[in-house]
Amino acid sequence: MVLRPSGSMSMGDINVELGLTRTAQRTLGCNSNNVTSFTPNNTSTRYLDGKFSGPIRLAADSYNQQRATVSTIALTSIGYNSFNIPAGSRTVNVVVVGGAGGGAFVTCCTNAGNSPGGYGGYAEGTFFIQSASAVGAVVGGGGASACRNVGSGGGTSTLNIGSNVAITATGGGGGYFVYGPNYGHIGSPGSASGGNIYNGDRGSIPSFAFSFENSYSGYGVGNGYSAGAQGIVIVSYY
Repeated sequence: MVLRPSGSMSMGDINVELGLTRTAQRTLGCNSNNVTSFTPNNTSTRYLDGKFSGPIRLAADSYNQQRATVSTIALTSIGYNSFNIPAGSRTVNVVVVGGAGGGAFVTCCTNAGNSPGGYGGYAEGTFFIQSASAVGAVVGGGGASACRNVGSGGGTSTLNIGSNVAITATGGGGGYFVYGPNYGHIGSPGSASGGNIYNGDRGSIPSFAFSFENSYSGYGVGNGYSAGAQGIVIVSYY
């Protein structure tokens, strides 16, 4: 849908274009020329109209505006990755998962035992941009497993969008073996920072995770006595 090019326009029209309910509230007012305007209390309205401060005229500033199509890029190549978010995109959803630690096992010839590495750190957030933005990301690898020793830690995943967004999800610790009755120990989970919705352990993903959760369900997971699963970075923009 594209908002109409002329004529009257309702607040409901704008809400529908943004995928909101028709009852989403905004504050109305008039400027010195008695032109109806509003100061939105929903940031997405500003990014729809390209007005990042001050009042928005209803409906002149909203004519011909359209919510962009959602594009999602899942970065799975271990190491550095880069791409550009094109001009016109204003909202960015992100998920960053660190690599899991490698597991440790007791009997080297049979891989017996079970001391999984820790899950990679996990962060998610929603951010707003005003122009085309460069994206740089590092995808952390999974840690190697070890026999009667400590598995390697998973690699850290990072994401940078322009100069304003920086997210880090550290790798999980390696599982480790200690002689004694309780010889198996799970590696410590990774941590995360920079997300504005959630930062934490990949093993405790919140119920409000993004709809593309299944895209990373196998990443950043400690796998018993085997190598840890690699991390992932997902960027969805519109």
